[in-house]
Amino acid sequence: MVTSVRMCLVLLLLACLGRTGLAMQTWGYQGSALSGQVWIDPQGQLGPDAVLTQLRAGQGQAYSPTTFYPTGGPRAVWFWLDVPAQAATEPSVLLIAYPGLNSLRLFEPGAVGEPWRVLAAGDALAVSAWPIPHLFPAMPLAAASEPDRKLLLRVQHSHPVTFPWRIAERAAFEASHQRLVLLLGMYLGLVALVVVLGAMNAVTLREPIHAVYAAYVVSLALTQGTMTGVAGLFFWPDNAAWNELSAAVLPMLSVAAAAWFARAVASPLRSRWLGWLLWAYVAAGLTLAALFASVGRDPVFRLANYYFLAGIPLCLGTLVGYARTRSVHGWWFVAGFSALYAGALFTALRNLGLMPMNLATQYGAQIGAGLEIPLLMVGLYLRSRDRRDALVRRAALQTRDPVTGLANDRVTRERVDHLVQRLTLQPGRACVMRVRVGNLREIQAGHGLQVMAGATLQAASCLALITREGDTVGRLKDGDFVLILERALTEGQAMQEAARVVARGLAHAPRMPAGVTLRFYVALTLTAHEPGDAETLLADLDFLLDDIAEAPQRVIRIAASVNAPASRAARPLRA
Repeated sequence: MVTSVRMCLVLLLLACLGRTGLAMQTWGYQGSALSGQVWIDPQGQLGPDAVLTQLRAGQGQAYSPTTFYPTGGPRAVWFWLDVPAQAATEPSVLLIAYPGLNSLRLFEPGAVGEPWRVLAAGDALAVSAWPIPHLFPAMPLAAASEPDRKLLLRVQHSHPVTFPWRIAERAAFEASHQRLVLLLGMYLGLVALVVVLGAMNAVTLREPIHAVYAAYVVSLALTQGTMTGVAGLFFWPDNAAWNELSAAVLPMLSVAAAAWFARAVASPLRSRWLGWLLWAYVAAGLTLAALFASVGRDPVFRLANYYFLAGIPLCLGTLVGYARTRSVHGWWFVAGFSALYAGALFTALRNLGLMPMNLATQYGAQIGAGLEIPLLMVGLYLRSRDRRDALVRRAALQTRDPVTGLANDRVTRERVDHLVQRLTLQPGRACVMRVRVGNLREIQAGHGLQVMAGATLQAASCLALITREGDTVGRLKDGDFVLILERALTEGQAMQEAARVVARGLAHAPRMPAGVTLRFYVALTLTAHEPGDAETLLADLDFLLDDIAEAPQRVIRIAASVNAPASRAARPLRA
């Protein structure tokens, strides 16, 4: 257990570091902020010459990286940005750390009399066709001969967003890209390991919830891949249509899978209506994914964000109820989902136009997912361990006494019967003892049931003192103990072993109240030659214990014969 928990904690640390490093690396390219002007083309029909005429005439507005510009529909937003003097004279890269941007075009003036040179990127174009294939649009800028340089950009998108443009040196950008690929490899390796472990646990532990977890992790990883641009860069760089569509479809599938996983964790649910509500939420997510694929992103984009927000209290409430009423390990699931929702909440607020684009809105969901995956793994491990222990205990109740953990009445009688049959075929010697705690009822009357249970456990501990490998210690349903010592003993040796048990019972035990000891009565037989059946043997020892109870001057007695005399066979069995 300790090793598994340590492994999960290491995975948690790696996920946290990997995801945080990825977010910082993709957002934190060293670069310079830009200033300039913005002009909105309501119909999206004007070319660069007409737009420049408007901008030079002072028709534009000042650019701000925190302003939500009214993209959406046919509208186009034009940016006329001033390049810092230092960046203008050396090779650099124009960056907008937004992988989901629909269309970006950079217009560079050609020679006198030549048309504009256009560089294009965004989801409307295959990533492999971008000027610099990257997680998000990045435009190469050649060194200019004059420090006074301006950039003309045209942007189209499905909903209003902010545009924090930056310019970075080309060499620094390339170095950051290499570190980014390393971090991506670490994270994808972690995800692959988690999926393999989940699939193996589903098979080996026979718990379908691990398969649900593996499916959820796959959907979550693909969703994070589309939101960070990883999927477009490495998985489908030549498929522009799916690259744009996947950024809307996969998040809906991931959110629906999260509700499915929450329901699987909390099953069986205490309320039938809650189970149906979770299934309805899953169905709504699949419906939204189908709508994105059929009618496009614009008509259902805001509805999808409200759908995500509605799932936060539903899934978290389900898991909190599970943790409070059924399993303390449920708090691991609550922590995992809380980490994901806390990070993804910023993304939803950005999509709804309530927060500008920044590190939290861009990569909060990715950092939350990096924390969630190992937290859920720890919760699943602890949950499976408890379920496995419960199954082991349930199976043990079929062969073990629930109070002492010794062999129960059925198993003990079977062992005695096997001994008798074996000695009938192969005569030898063995010792069978039936032991009774003579003052057990007095302990119960004077100290209560709890102390009596402790006395029973102490009695089992005393009997274990004389057992060896291959011996049997069991407890009959009337409370007596039976020891089968499967070794040849003389009468004197058997008496010595029994005396050790009696002496151990008279010694004070830490679990017993002061002054309370155990008085053992021991009846034993050395089976040999022609033993009787097991029930007769145990009945004969039971009668002998009754005699000891009536005259306890000698607490250890040996049965003269396995077969009880006829006069004693007629005596009723003790209740």
